[in-house]
Amino acid sequence: MHALHYVPERRGWDFDIIEDIIPLYDVPVSVRSPARVTEVRLVPQGEVLQFQEKDGRVEL
Repeated sequence: MHALHYVPERRGWDFDIIEDIIPLYDVPVSVRSPARVTEVRLVPQGEVLQFQEKDGRVEL
């Protein structure tokens, strides 16, 4: 999963500009997984994240 958080600014009739990407912290995520998940990592750092599987979903 790749998540971005930013505020687009309308600078023209047909386009928006993104100047600042705002970091996200402590946001819960839940995704459905058809297979058992054995590990979740933060990329590109490689840090292992804690997660739990519940009702066919991976929550972290």
